[in-house]
This record gives sequence, C-alpha cells and structure tokens, in this order.
Amino acid sequence: MKKSLLVCLFVILTAAGQTPYRAVLFDGSTALPWVKLMAMTLAGIVNRDSARLYLQNVYETWSYNQTDEKWAEVYRTRGNVQFDVITSDTALINRFRSFIRGGIRYDYLRTFGNFKGQSFMWQGEYAALIGGLTNRLPLTANQWVRYRLSIDDSVEVTDAFDGDSPVWVPGKLDTVSTLWTNPALVSESDRYLAMLDWGIRVLLPRCNPRKLYIREITDLAVQKRMFQFNLAGTDELKIDSIPAPRFDVIERVVTYLHSKNPNTIFHIYGWVQPEC
Repeated sequence: MKKSLLVCLFVILTAAGQTPYRAVLFDGSTALPWVKLMAMTLAGIVNRDSARLYLQNVYETWSYNQTDEKWAEVYRTRGNVQFDVITSDTALINRFRSFIRGGIRYDYLRTFGNFKGQSFMWQGEYAALIGGLTNRLPLTANQWVRYRLSIDDSVEVTDAFDGDSPVWVPGKLDTVSTLWTNPALVSESDRYLAMLDWGIRVLLPRCNPRKLYIREITDLAVQKRMFQFNLAGTDELKIDSIPAPRFDVIERVVTYLHSKNPNTIFHIYGWVQPEC
C-alpha cells in the first residue's frame, strides 16, 4: 500500500513538472526610463499572488548585464516556463489592464542624485510607491494619454497591515498645489526632502511595518508594499557622508520601524557603506 502511494505521488509530481507554466516576459532593452519604472511597478502589482510577469533588462546592475537572460534560461529549461515575450509597453498594459486601477502622474524632469553619476526621477519613484499601495502605475503625462488610464486628483491609500485609517493623497504629483512644488523650495534636494517628510507622516504608517527599501525602487518594493527612499552618502556611498537633513530622514524611518518591531527583526533592502 505504501509503495503504491509513493508510485502515485511520483507520477503526479512528474506530470506536474512536465506541465508548462505560462508567463509574460517583458524585454525592456530599448525602453525609456519612465517605461521601465512603469513595468517594475506593474510587475510588483501583478506578481503578488502568482509569478505572472518577468522583466528583462529593466533594472540592470552596474557590474553584470546578463542576469535576466541567464535566469530566463533557467526558468525555461528547469522550470518548464513558456514565456510570451512582449517588447511594447502598450501591449504590456493591455495584457494586464484588468489588474490596474489607473495611474499616478508625475514630472519625469524632476530628478535628483546623491552623488556624481546618480540621477533618478524622485517624483516617479514616489508615484511608484503610491501606485504600489493603490494598484496604480506611475505615468508621465504622455503615458497617461497613450495608455488610456484614468488619473484622479486624489486617491485613497488603505492600510493592508495593521489597521491605520485610510488617507487620501494626491494622484497628480506634478501639480502646483503639492508641498514639494512650493516655489519657495529652490533646489531639487529641498523638493525631494519635502516629499520625503510628507511621505513619512502620511504613507509610512500605511506601508509594510517590517520591510524598508533604500535606493532605487524596484518591483520587490512595490510587491511587498515597502516604504522607500533613495538616499545615500556622497563619498563611495558611505553613511557618514550623508548630509544631516537626509540622515534625519533615515533616522526617523528606522526609529518608526523599530517602534513597530521592538523585539523582532525588521528588514532593510538596498545598501550603504559600511554594509554591516
């Protein structure tokens, strides 16, 4: 009897292993930065309960540019994954339109960098953060028109973790009525810090209380609904070279997460120097 059960189990597992798993592979090799940001956010949203969307050449490391290709081959050969390859951002939107509630609009020209050589769309990253909390995509004005997705003046952010009350936040981060577009703020650093201060007060309590993402936002941050900021040191990313106003942001966020996890470990994704 036991032998028969083992044989049946082997047959079932073998058959399951031979059943193709279908997924979408978006190849962003030639995609513009705002398209890649959209694709990462979409992957975070649609992959929460199943591996539906894989990304290739959307978020590359600085040291090796074949990671996605190698993993795709592993999935094909060992996991029997059959990819529907998509290279058009519009086709990608149409494929997953039923998952998307609309968009969060931002100004892609608003960029910031902590150190020489870094430049990221700080409004875009926050549009992705809010999008991850509301199942919406970060969109430039042009993308909004092309994709035919709705963008509301304000959107409701609910708490999926520990019951904080819902809050309404701007759906258009590029409007002049927001704190970070105040004409009194002269530099992009001041504008970004104004957004981070608002985010700590309004968004952080509705984000994942056990996970934090430092540096460029990714689909993992969106998938896990993490709070995110992109701050680093100015000299080889060393934490002791971070200007005081930016370090204060890190300290406030980490202190808050410690208060939510006084006797347990919480996780910080990303990196600074020293890594310990």
